[in-house]
Amino acid sequence: MDPSMYALNQALEDDHWWFRGRRAIFLEVLARHLPPSPGGTTSAIVELGCGTGGNLAALSRFGQVTGVEPDPGAAEWARRKTGLHVIVDKLPECPSLPEGAFDVVGLFDVLEHIDDDRGALRRIARLLRPRGVAIVSVPAFPWLWTRHDESLHHVRRYTRAGLADALGDAGLSWDAGGYFNFRLFPLVAAVRLLHRATGGGPPHDFRIPPRLLNHILERIFAGEARRVADHGYPWGVSLLALARANS
Repeated sequence: MDPSMYALNQALEDDHWWFRGRRAIFLEVLARHLPPSPGGTTSAIVELGCGTGGNLAALSRFGQVTGVEPDPGAAEWARRKTGLHVIVDKLPECPSLPEGAFDVVGLFDVLEHIDDDRGALRRIARLLRPRGVAIVSVPAFPWLWTRHDESLHHVRRYTRAGLADALGDAGLSWDAGGYFNFRLFPLVAAVRLLHRATGGGPPHDFRIPPRLLNHILERIFAGEARRVADHGYPWGVSLLALARANS
C-alpha cells in the first residue's frame, strides 16, 4: 500500500467501527477453532501483513504472536505500538519464517494484494504445524470493485468458490467461515454501485463517523461473529475462511 494508507490505518484501527468489528469476528473464530498446542505449550501465532499492528495485541491472548510486514515503516509502527516481535518480510516467499512452526497463520485482508495468491497460500500451508489453522479474510465479489480497491492496490476481490479453489490448490481445506459484513451489505453495495456507475467516489471508505453512529455500526458488524465462526452468511462485503492443512 501507499505510505499514506499505512498512516491512515494507524490513525483509525483502534477506533473505527470496521476495524473493531472485524477484529471481534477474527477473535471469535479463533476462540472457537484454535487447535490445542502440542504438549500444552503456548500456541505459536503469526500474522502476515500485520500493517501497523492493530490486531497483534488482541491475537496475543491466544499465544505467542509474531508479526510480519513488508513495509519497514509500518513494521516499526507495529513494534512501537505493541512491543511484540515484528519481522520485515513478504509473501509469497517469506524466507525468514521456519516451516512447520505455527499453530495459527493469520492473513487479514492481505491476499488480495498479492499477484501470486496461490503461491502465498502454499507457503502458508508449509508454515503450519499438524492440525494448525490458517485464518484468511479477503474482500468479496469482483462486481463491488471501486476506486477504494485501486487506492489500496488490490489485485482482485474473491468469491467463496474462488477462494476455496485457491486454498485447495495449496493443500488447505476450508473448515469454517464464509461471507461476512452481511447486515450492512445492502448499504455498502448500493454506494459501491453508485460509485461505479458515476466513475467517481472517494479514494477510500475509511472515515470515522460520529461517535454514536460509529458505536452502532460496530455493534451491528461485530454481532455477526458467532455465525461467521460457523459457516458465515450467503453473501457479504467480505469473506473469511478458516482452513486446515491436508495432512
